[in-house]
Amino acid sequence: DVLGSRGLGDVYKRQIIKRDLMDRETLVTFLTIVSTNSVSRAAEQLYVSQSSVSKRLQQLETELGVSLIVRKKGTRGIELTPAGLSFLPMAEQIIELCQQSVDMNSDHGRTRLSIACIDSLNASVLAPVYRRLLQQEPMINLSITTNLSAQIYHFVERYTCDIGFVTVKLQHPNIIVEPFIQQYFKLIYCCHGKPDLTSPVATEALDPTKEIFQPWGSVFYQWHERHFPGSKQYVRFDTVSMMPELLEDGYWTIVPDTIADTLRNTPHLHVFELQNPPPYRTCYKIKNLLPRKENQRAIELFESILNEDSHLSQFWRP
Repeated sequence: DVLGSRGLGDVYKRQIIKRDLMDRETLVTFLTIVSTNSVSRAAEQLYVSQSSVSKRLQQLETELGVSLIVRKKGTRGIELTPAGLSFLPMAEQIIELCQQSVDMNSDHGRTRLSIACIDSLNASVLAPVYRRLLQQEPMINLSITTNLSAQIYHFVERYTCDIGFVTVKLQHPNIIVEPFIQQYFKLIYCCHGKPDLTSPVATEALDPTKEIFQPWGSVFYQWHERHFPGSKQYVRFDTVSMMPELLEDGYWTIVPDTIADTLRNTPHLHVFELQNPPPYRTCYKIKNLLPRKENQRAIELFESILNEDSHLSQFWRP
């Protein structure tokens, strides 16, 4: 609990940022142990010996005066102690601050912008916006990451990223949440000849065993359970780029219209309206209430491109 206090956390952050690379390596080692759930796997990933990893962890625990992890008996896994759980977000933020410090010294005045987004929006909506941004600001340092909505809120709150795109509206006192686009759902049907379906397609006409299921949120899942109760899909996945590779003749999937729009000219893939479609979902743009001043210009430029993009306007229906 002492570790979780604001005072010790802030002091440690200031100390770590001022110290040499070895301290940052110690933090990276701790984070790698957590991400791999193993001291031995962390050693493999960091290309050091297992004893070096154990020594760095011991050094960190000694400096903090608490134990951070315990090794599970009879397994190779680890568990975080309560102090370890409290320290984990601090360690992540410290590493991010260290990286920002390095970037500031190496950028030589370059504008920086960091964006976090769910996979489906990155793949089908925002790529043209990124291109326009790079055309208008060739010297920008643009960082794009893909993650889940809840984690993106965490990134924006802690200044790990400047702008986020999510499909869940959460209440955070220091985060601005704005509607971005609305997505309606359509059917993608794979057929190497003339499809035997006519639009709009009723769900009763679809074979549940030939579905490529993709999770589009809790509302979509509830709709899916009503129309395909207890169905066992051919495959389930959450990465949009895999879809064309998995769709075979006679197989189908339901996707947001932004994705369907990008697949219209793909051979053997046919887009249909649904007779009883899932409810639309709203996507949101989020940013910190108090953005970093050094990134304010890049944020404003990106937002202006979003507002002017004619490609996006077709997907917003108030």
